[in-house]
Amino acid sequence: MTSATAGYHEMLNNVREFMKLHEVPKVLRERVMDYVVSTWAMTKAIDTKKVLRYFPKDMTADICFHLNRKVFNEHPAFRLANYGCLRALAMYFNIEHSAPGDLLYHTGESIDTLCFVVTGALEVIHDNEVVAILSKGDVFGDAFWKEPTIGQSCANVRGPTQAVIYIPSKEISYWKY
Repeated sequence: MTSATAGYHEMLNNVREFMKLHEVPKVLRERVMDYVVSTWAMTKAIDTKKVLRYFPKDMTADICFHLNRKVFNEHPAFRLANYGCLRALAMYFNIEHSAPGDLLYHTGESIDTLCFVVTGALEVIHDNEVVAILSKGDVFGDAFWKEPTIGQSCANVRGPTQAVIYIPSKEISYWKY
């Protein structure tokens, strides 16, 4: 068995033991296991943040720009930004993966991020009815750069398919300009 396979099985066993120890309900246990397995498959168990710490800042910026090129190329919010601006901004993005069935936000939940949908689809559900489908090119979340208060989700957001969402950090001083 390879090191990666052994690590995968160890992680699965740890998650299963955790679920058993804390008597997590079956439905939630299944969701957690689906998430763990799909996340492992998408990332190949590579901790991107850890790997990026190996490189000097200049090289890290180039790699981050490459990793975030999809969101920069596909979202009109970035079309007028020059390369230097995008390269600096790229250092502050997190890439989130959602598995089918994941509930990303609940109605009334605090939301203090802006989310750019790059692949997959998300359902916006209000009063148990799908009122919108978000897909590639859509943006949702809080306009945190405008208001200092934390917003609240006015609907549930669920992923019926796998989705990749790019989320810029709130800590970016660029948002103020």
